[in-house]
Amino acid sequence: EDSIMRQLITEFSYSLDFTWLCRAFDIVLSMSKEKSALPRLDVLTKLCLSLARAQMPSPTSVILRLMLQKNCFPPLDILGSVFLHMVKTEMGAILAANILTEICDLYEQLNESKSNFAKMIKPDTMLFNLILDACIRHQSSLKGQQIIELMAEVGVVADAHSIVIIAQIYEMNCMRDELKKYKRHIDVVSASLVSHYRQFYDSLLSLHFIFNDIDAASALIKDMYQHGES
Repeated sequence: EDSIMRQLITEFSYSLDFTWLCRAFDIVLSMSKEKSALPRLDVLTKLCLSLARAQMPSPTSVILRLMLQKNCFPPLDILGSVFLHMVKTEMGAILAANILTEICDLYEQLNESKSNFAKMIKPDTMLFNLILDACIRHQSSLKGQQIIELMAEVGVVADAHSIVIIAQIYEMNCMRDELKKYKRHIDVVSASLVSHYRQFYDSLLSLHFIFNDIDAASALIKDMYQHGES
């Protein structure tokens, strides 16, 4: 019975044992194949968190995909916790980035049809920052570039932390011209906030040296000192 299956999955999810977590994962797969139905959202959410904490990113991504297919998805703050554990490894970061891409694809499809579910699954800035930061840690610069482009497509607004991460990815990809476009916007930021973008200026300066453009590097240093003590 479904109620018994839910209890089993819930109990196994509270275990730290790899074997019991795999058993819970197998039960969910069996239910989806045999009955074309999934347990309740809260049961699946708990299992996702447990799998992610146990550093089992592949089963975690499978459960998240099943949830997407059934239009039942955890709140974004819970999804953020799942991603936070997944991105600790390179494989987990890649899988989390792929899941984020699939979420955005589904969001764009549903948004065109004015579906209420679209608002529930639209990723926020925090989710993008988690994935972008992981791309830097694991040296996945090309994947990071894809996520940056995806962020613009979906219309998610970048914050100061996003700009710093994007700058580092552009530096890794030697995309100096693209990074220079951001400078016009950051230069008009209040002097009291400029310190939050220090890494951005570091990345741009590094690219000037990589391109052996000493004049641009000198001009950037001059601009930075015009901000005063900040």
